[in-house]
Amino acid sequence: MRVGIIGPNDVKYLEEINKGAKSVLLELAKILAESKHEIVITPEKKSIIEFIGKSYLRFNGSKVKEIVPLEDDYQSHLNTELGEIISCLKWENQP
Repeated sequence: MRVGIIGPNDVKYLEEINKGAKSVLLELAKILAESKHEIVITPEKKSIIEFIGKSYLRFNGSKVKEIVPLEDDYQSHLNTELGEIISCLKWENQP
């Protein structure tokens, strides 16, 4: 099964709102990894999604796919080192 995870929220901002959020995200990443589901993400740097992707891999998650607008400037925004890249061409196609 593929699980798509969305939401560009900054991890630091989330922690300011909810001090226990990181532990919940770690548990989510662990459950996903143990279930052998692959994840589909758009890992904006310093985002919740990037944190989940990295944590998923630390828990030996099976596969990460990243939706990346290869025809636009993505290098300064996305961490593309977490898995297989699927091009959506432009930002407006990412959703």
